[in-house]
Amino acid sequence: MIRCPWPRSVAHHTLFQNDAEASIHFHTHQNAMLESWNGPTKCSWPNCSSTLFKEKYLLNRHLKNIHVTPLRCSVVGCSRLEPFGKESDLKRHVKEIHEALRILCPVESCESNSIGFARKYNLDKHMREEHDNESHIKDAHGDYECALGACGNGLRSCFTVEAARLHLIIVHKMNRNTAYRPIDTPYYQKNRLIDRNAFRYFHLIKKFEDCQACLDSLPGAK
Repeated sequence: MIRCPWPRSVAHHTLFQNDAEASIHFHTHQNAMLESWNGPTKCSWPNCSSTLFKEKYLLNRHLKNIHVTPLRCSVVGCSRLEPFGKESDLKRHVKEIHEALRILCPVESCESNSIGFARKYNLDKHMREEHDNESHIKDAHGDYECALGACGNGLRSCFTVEAARLHLIIVHKMNRNTAYRPIDTPYYQKNRLIDRNAFRYFHLIKKFEDCQACLDSLPGAK
């Protein structure tokens, strides 16, 4: 049920069944505010704390996306309930929060196991502060290190074998054949190191994408 927030509105005590019904009514308030435009103004929608709108079209966009037909994230399970002021803000949110590679905490009972982190640095910090104990390190991490590109100068990987494979596929954009075959080579088993030497047995590796998380963690990274 949705109620009109305007106390003097004839529909103030009316309960709308859904967003579509409410939007039809809210359009009347939107039109009234736009018709009364007389230069830069703040939004007068009840309980709105927006800043000054210098142009009429900016106020119109704000009214539409925030109040009349709220522009919300439609991804199931998203914790953000507030609407977005612009389509570009919503698209950026979806890209950075829902589509970008999220590095998950390996502790299944931890909230960050589902939310994850955008940067490896943040995961490492989380691990030190929340799960820094020997049993956790033993169960959730391995001794395989990636040294391809920026990973060679970034933070420690501490991958298990399976995590190392996924890292090569997801982060460095290798196909499964390239990522899986060197895992069983004597060099890889002996050194626990993922570098170019690990691939020389098969002459497979030529190009790969660099790890953005490690690039971000390097000194001077912005």
